[in-house]
Amino acid sequence: MLIVAKSELQNAKLAMAQVAACELLIGIETEDESVIDYETMVALGDPSEPVLDTPLAYDEPSMLLYTSGTTGFPKGAIYTHGSTLLGMFVHVHAIGSRGTHRVMLPSPLYSAAGTAGIYCAAYVGSTSVIVNFDAERALETLAREKITFTNLVPTTIQRLLARPDFEQYDLSALDTILYGGSPIPVAVLREAKRKLPKCRFRQTFASTETGTAGTVLEPADHELALTDPAYEHRLLSCGKPQVAVDVAIFDDKGLSVPVGTVGEIGVRTEANIVGFWGNPQATAEAIRDGWVLTGDLARIDEDGYVYLVDRKKDLIVTGAFNVYPSEVERVLQSHQSVYEVAVIGVPSVEWGESIKAVVVLKPGRTISAQDLITWCDGRIAGYKKPKTIDFVDTLPRNPTGKVLHRQLREPYWQQQDRKI
Repeated sequence: MLIVAKSELQNAKLAMAQVAACELLIGIETEDESVIDYETMVALGDPSEPVLDTPLAYDEPSMLLYTSGTTGFPKGAIYTHGSTLLGMFVHVHAIGSRGTHRVMLPSPLYSAAGTAGIYCAAYVGSTSVIVNFDAERALETLAREKITFTNLVPTTIQRLLARPDFEQYDLSALDTILYGGSPIPVAVLREAKRKLPKCRFRQTFASTETGTAGTVLEPADHELALTDPAYEHRLLSCGKPQVAVDVAIFDDKGLSVPVGTVGEIGVRTEANIVGFWGNPQATAEAIRDGWVLTGDLARIDEDGYVYLVDRKKDLIVTGAFNVYPSEVERVLQSHQSVYEVAVIGVPSVEWGESIKAVVVLKPGRTISAQDLITWCDGRIAGYKKPKTIDFVDTLPRNPTGKVLHRQLREPYWQQQDRKI
């Protein structure tokens, strides 16, 4: 069956026509007589618990969640009943879920973040308010529902802070903002803390493939880093491994690397998926000896904090030098005129790839490409500076808020035999 809201009804009907196995279309406030009404169906239901002929097994598939597809086509990640349960336990502990929380959930429910949010709220018995994110709608919901906990990504935090009417909303109930998806600019975090002084911030790093288990940067880490310059660098990290989670850094040969060395993050936990639906090749590439290889590059410092460096497939190789886009993005993001930025590699006869920045300026601000490139002098190595800059109104993002670097790269590589 397919359960659908009014806004997606036409798409649902098109999907139904292509999937013979799907027999029922159930609508939520669709006002369409050809569709079974959800509330009517629930009212006619039997209140007793269903009886299973065969008990569910720990390792039986429970659901498919599709990866975000920032570096390729989405793949169906297989969650089992056991991995789902363990992932929920780990996540409840990592994010500090409480039964007294009033939670605003703006993540799409088909994403791992949305699913984890629903499961955690159900497990501890907290109130959940589900919204499609819009800055004004989110602020209204936070104030009206006296929300105490919400999960956002850096982009949505920026959008809330950028609203000129931000101060008009009573957000005094808001106790915790959980964020993830990408590193947050330190300046944005400081502004958020200034405008929401009583609010605690917690960051998690995880993926669909790890069952949302991974690392956590606790509120205490944020407070220390924001008040003591000696620890400010920890705001660039995504914290330490969560309870019952192993995190390691591997080189291209699958060997663990020394402290401080950049490599690919591997996560080992019972919350990990068992593979990708109908895709044994992708499964073999992502899961090795119980470790999920996330495709993210990082290093671990001597204190055990994990620092994301980049997506493995977003790495730019220019003149034999490796350049991590996020490093360049952080420098450009620190300019007072820059709202957000994405850095990509584009074809270059001389260098193989040259560095291009795609920049969104803050409202009312102007700056030339050359002046912004000059801004990088002394802040980053010369070979890491962008050679060109494009100014755009918005950056392409997937529904969970991640910038689609692949989509930005595509027009420049269409006529090339190789994509690197």
